Amino acid sequence: MEQAPNPRSGFRLPGGLIGVIIFLTALPLVMALLGVGTGWGYPREIFTPGTKNFLAIEPIEPLIFHAVLDWIALLGVATMAFLAMLRFRLSREVFAPLIGLCFSAGGLLLLQHILISHNLWPRVPFSASALFSTWLGSRLFFPLTMTLGLFMLERAQPLRKSHYPSFLKQTGLLLGGLSVIGLLTFWLLAGVDRLVNFALPLNFLVAMFYLSAALFVNSVGRKLYPGYFSEALLLSFVPLTAAQFLLLFASGPVLSNLELFAHFLMAFGFFIPFGGLTIDYIHTYHRKAQSARELRQVQNQLMERSRQLEETNRILQQQIEERRKTQAQLRESEERARMIIETATDAFIGIDQNGRITEWNHQAEVTFGWSKEEILGSSIYEKILMPPFSKAFAEEIQNYLETHDCQFIFNQIELTARH
Repeated sequence: MEQAPNPRSGFRLPGGLIGVIIFLTALPLVMALLGVGTGWGYPREIFTPGTKNFLAIEPIEPLIFHAVLDWIALLGVATMAFLAMLRFRLSREVFAPLIGLCFSAGGLLLLQHILISHNLWPRVPFSASALFSTWLGSRLFFPLTMTLGLFMLERAQPLRKSHYPSFLKQTGLLLGGLSVIGLLTFWLLAGVDRLVNFALPLNFLVAMFYLSAALFVNSVGRKLYPGYFSEALLLSFVPLTAAQFLLLFASGPVLSNLELFAHFLMAFGFFIPFGGLTIDYIHTYHRKAQSARELRQVQNQLMERSRQLEETNRILQQQIEERRKTQAQLRESEERARMIIETATDAFIGIDQNGRITEWNHQAEVTFGWSKEEILGSSIYEKILMPPFSKAFAEEIQNYLETHDCQFIFNQIELTARH
């Protein structure tokens, strides 16, 4: 039995890109296992409520790395969401903008975490619980909103293209409302100091959400909407999930090397779908450019074919006109010959190859006594030629038909005929 083609076979990410992603995911894990950067971090006691200027805390490097990685992650989320929504305007495809809405919802929680980290969120002092709760909220909302959005998309199948705008609008309102609830919830949890004590089960819960979202991306995105973006989105769960399992082993300082490595993996994971969308755009551009070239080639071929048809039509028209003129001249010549034959003073008898009489002029009627109506179709051998000459004449006619020897035709022969 012939195997059906795989719809995803044409959307393989470059092997080099996959290798880079795996390498950059494995590198922080190896560094964490080797204890690289174990001196980074602070005791929890320095994150006391009311701290206004965390830049005065020593050492400063972990906070700088933390802030830079958070802003990079937010940049990756924002650019990916913008590009995904722009894709809907270009290609009217529902999967990418839906993921863009999910990233936008999670990005609001990430923005809350960044603002609280910089002591810019109202009435929330810079503290260990504020950092932990808001970062937990941002990490939780990305897989949660993605799972919910893909579940709704799967339940809406089959979904017509005309229903895409209304579906995205309804999903956007739902995810937006959920984001507002999340912002309020983790704003309130930011003041709960004991929340940090439940870091292990909460991080495990987030890891399970990432695995669930990865399953939905595989079952809905790759199967229903195959492309480089869905492949890259599924691949992004490698560093994102690795970051969560890395946090399961984090203990001691709030900004230890494990948590900073997890920040790096999160920021890196958010840029992978952006790369998939970029490849999709490049692929779409080349495909459209190739289609445009093929269209121009077809148009040129059609124009050339049209020109050839016009030339052929002109030649045919010219040939038809020449044939019409030739036929007119032939009819005129035949009419003139017929008039000459009819008015000739000699009898004229026309025969075919079988000796049947086909022409009989007026003088033939006078000479032989048969009218034209009576004689046409009769045998010249029976009506006109006498028996001694009919056989010889028939042989000469047959010889002319076989050899085209005109000597007999142009010789004058005197015969005795019936009257």
